[in-house]
This record gives sequence, structure tokens and C-alpha cells, in this order.
Amino acid sequence: MNSIENKLKYKDVHKGGNDFFEDIYRELAKPLYRFIYLKVSSSQIAEELMQEAFIRFIKIVRRMDHGLDELNIKAYIYKIARNLIKDHYRVSGQMVTVEMTEALGGADKSQDPQIIGEMQLVVDSLEEIKPLWRDIIILKEIQGLNLKEISYIIGKSYGATRVLAYRALKELRQIIKSKVNE
Repeated sequence: MNSIENKLKYKDVHKGGNDFFEDIYRELAKPLYRFIYLKVSSSQIAEELMQEAFIRFIKIVRRMDHGLDELNIKAYIYKIARNLIKDHYRVSGQMVTVEMTEALGGADKSQDPQIIGEMQLVVDSLEEIKPLWRDIIILKEIQGLNLKEISYIIGKSYGATRVLAYRALKELRQIIKSKVNE
């Protein structure tokens, strides 16, 4: 994170007050929204889930009174968001896919057509891999999270996450290679 430390001592959270939470929101709101939007494909639902993730984070942090030496803020908020997405689909009973190029900001029409084509190839290939692997690639390569943060978000060990990331990228490369050779 740029203006705030990614890891923070618990006592600093309580000293920071509302300004501290506003800084976190300013820094994480846009990438978190994109992550959620990739999953729900509705800007209204993505906005609601993002806000709920921040509200739950604030409530949880303010209730803590001991036992937490440091808190990885980004990973913690993403984990809350991921759980909210699961709850959303559990309640609604439906899965919706979204065009990833739209969620990632879309292809700028002024960009080189080759770049647009390559971006579309990657997006199409991502649609073909396992959802967990896609999440790992999105969190790592697009959202910029490290493997330790991702392991916390998906609830796997660091070693398992490292292996999953390797397999996901290997599978993505193979799919892209097969599409290019068609």
C-alpha cells in the first residue's frame, strides 16, 4: 500500500481513528471493487458488497482488544469481500459471469489493435481455467497481492498457494499457446 503501511500494529489502528479508515478506503476501494465486480457482474451489487466489506472490517478492528500483533489489512479486507461474494451466491443461488475486459477497465480503443487482441486472448483463456486458479491469477497478477496475502484470502497454506499459483499460470500458458497455434 502506498500511503499506509500494509502491516500495522494493532494499537496503531485504534490511534488512527476515522482518518486511518478513510485512508484505507481511498487506497483499496477501487481495486477491491474491480475484484468483486469480476465475480458478480453488477456494478450495484459490487458497490454494496465492497461497502459491506469495509464496514465489517471497521467493526471487527474496533472490537479487537487483544491477541492480534499485526494485521495484514489488504488481505483481511479481500478475505471479507471473498466471503461476502460466496454469501451473495449462496443466497441468490446463481452464478453470473462478467466480461473480464470490461471489469479490468476495458480495452482502450486508441490502443494498438495487437495489444487489444492479446488482452482479449488472455481474458478468453482465463475463462477456461478453474475458478480458484482464476482468482489466484487475478489477485496476484492484476490486483498485485503477494502469495502470503493470497494464501490468507483463499484459506490455504503458503506452500499450497504457491503450488496452485504455479499450476494456474502453467495451465493459462498452455491454453494461450494452444489458442495461438490454432
